[in-house]
Amino acid sequence: MNIKIKKFCELCELELDDLVSAMFTDTGYAINPKADDEYEATRAAVEYAYGKEGTYVERIFASMLMHGKTLVATDPEGKDHDFTLDMLEKGLDALLEKAPDAFRDFVHGDNDMGSGLALADCTFFGEIVYG
Repeated sequence: MNIKIKKFCELCELELDDLVSAMFTDTGYAINPKADDEYEATRAAVEYAYGKEGTYVERIFASMLMHGKTLVATDPEGKDHDFTLDMLEKGLDALLEKAPDAFRDFVHGDNDMGSGLALADCTFFGEIVYG
């Protein structure tokens, strides 16, 4: 299908940092920068744009993705995966196909840990693995 992040976020009335939070909060997945210097540079840029109060880790990671950076996601079994914006868009396509109820949860603003886990699974595996 080719769901674009921007359109999906508009449809769901979410920001990219909300999707990042959903995927990595209480799901067993972890997220880290691939390079600490990229993280620090992005953190400084986010702080400049949003102020200290508006600077939080999900916004920093979302900004890194939007600027074409590759992050590292660790799955619940400890295996590392590259994480890019392109992968997330493909994950949304897989989510619609493999877990339409979780996709619907995002659209209706009813997403929870289960729908976040399903999105993470679909992003890194193309199907539901842990959810």
